[in-house]
Amino acid sequence: MIVKKTPATMADGRELFYFSADHSVMSVRVTLAANGASVERGTPQVLFHTLPGSMFEPAPDGQRFLVNAIIEDPPASPVVVILNWAGQKK
Repeated sequence: MIVKKTPATMADGRELFYFSADHSVMSVRVTLAANGASVERGTPQVLFHTLPGSMFEPAPDGQRFLVNAIIEDPPASPVVVILNWAGQKK
């Protein structure tokens, strides 16, 4: 399964999932006109919030999501460099 950033659809193509400007995952129902000349959309709804840099992939039924989320930045470890070190002689 490839996790993509946005947008994605349910397997039947009737619902579109995408990121909003505030990194929320949104859902909107879409319907094609019988003649295929136009697309009608429903009201967008917030499904859940993510952090910047997250990615998602919906299950085919749109009921579950695989989310590659950044939880937090790892703490920086200090680096210690010792120059001209000569071990102790016994």
